[in-house]
Amino acid sequence: MRYPIQTLAHRRRHALTAGALSFAVAASLTALSCAAAPPNANAAETLIHAAMARDLGIDAARLPQYLATETRSYSIAAKAPAAVGPAFAGHWIDTGQDGVFRNVVAVAHPTAVARVRSLGADVRVVDYTLAQLEATSVALRRKNAMRIASNGIASWYVDVKSNRVVVTALPGQLAIARATATSALGDAGMRTVRMIEEAGRPETLIGVIGGERYNMSNGGACSVGFPVKRGADIGFATAGHCGTVGTTTSGTDGTAQGIFEGSTFPNVDRAWVKITNASAWPLRDWITDHAGGFVDIQGTQQAPIGAAICRSGFRTGFRCGTVLAFDATANYGSGMVFGLTNTSLCAGHGDSGGSIITPAGQAQGVVSGGVLPPGADDNCGVAMPRTFIQPLGPLLSQFGLSLYTSRMAPPTITNFVCPNNGDSGGGVFSCYALYHSGTPETIAWTGRRQGTSGGNPGWTEFSGPCAARERVGIRVTVSNNFGAATRSASFTCPSGPRR
Repeated sequence: MRYPIQTLAHRRRHALTAGALSFAVAASLTALSCAAAPPNANAAETLIHAAMARDLGIDAARLPQYLATETRSYSIAAKAPAAVGPAFAGHWIDTGQDGVFRNVVAVAHPTAVARVRSLGADVRVVDYTLAQLEATSVALRRKNAMRIASNGIASWYVDVKSNRVVVTALPGQLAIARATATSALGDAGMRTVRMIEEAGRPETLIGVIGGERYNMSNGGACSVGFPVKRGADIGFATAGHCGTVGTTTSGTDGTAQGIFEGSTFPNVDRAWVKITNASAWPLRDWITDHAGGFVDIQGTQQAPIGAAICRSGFRTGFRCGTVLAFDATANYGSGMVFGLTNTSLCAGHGDSGGSIITPAGQAQGVVSGGVLPPGADDNCGVAMPRTFIQPLGPLLSQFGLSLYTSRMAPPTITNFVCPNNGDSGGGVFSCYALYHSGTPETIAWTGRRQGTSGGNPGWTEFSGPCAARERVGIRVTVSNNFGAATRSASFTCPSGPRR
């Protein structure tokens, strides 16, 4: 059964003492709490494993095989797009009927099967490439009609497992949502779409703690995300819907904490709080597990679809789920939010802004909202919960922040479409790239002197003129202080009409 999509905000946080940090949905406050020494790491590891067994059914006997599969997934995710080429249709971790975890790579042409198997992954042949599905998602995002709350649409996301873009409708509005999507995509585009009706509306989930709670001068409470720095300033990442710029924050015991230095909502759900009381809130590079333990923040490597992730928040504590889809869109009623990650985590009011991390300590993002049963404060009693997270990389990039950890990662380009046929033709070409960077990045498009570039954090595009039958070569490079990622393409000037 499907329910309303909500942000998850609430009110309250415990005073922290040495050795008693909560593993909140926001690794920030844990890292920002006043404990002088980290809590017990072994206790946290035990809690994580227990949470994975409770929420995901991964018991102690199967855990080593899952962790080995997850470790291999990062290498496969990095190599598969280039190895498969244009036929690449996505990658995820799956479980067979035998209970064994496997890396799966989908391809849209059987000639790519051997290349996938050479990577050590299972292969699935599907109808559409990931680029085609991403183009459908982008087309939905660009249509002004999709930004209207009354369009009948609750959310949408690329589901690589079903090889479709899943569009969910608000309760009783399936026909309206289908008409809206058809208007944006046309009958041909709708072939890549699967429609589902929700039983409720998405809601944001306000409440503060990096995993721990923080209170706000606007009367709300959210959870701390991850510890961050910007020059000499320190603070924590959280959700944009929790507070506007200038909103002040405090601990649950009333201790002054900080101020929202940057905040954006809707469209995206990103914010950071600058600590103004550093003596009481020093940075720590770990997050609380709400049981006296902690999880080290190791980096920002993106977990693949199907991977286990865990969430810490003051409202519902420490919970685990899996990654379902990237680049999801949620209609919260108060506005559309794009570029979210769709997960099977559960969450409740007060968990907004909290931290999401992998069992290996890779920071993923902060809680944005979830689909809650009508009148409920959380969806932890639902058989198949659904919670949206704001990815951390674009949040850090937007505000010029760096994650407080000694193990920073170079950027990754998660999707590259060049040319983007939906916006190319008639002597004009357009290309775009989706990327992830844990620190502020620099974007460079090379190979063409004429053209214009643009985009926003996590997204960059380039377009320009070309002559009939001209061969166009172009390259995009995303770089930060820890490395660079490059993708390139060569194609003949698109001649068909622009859509």
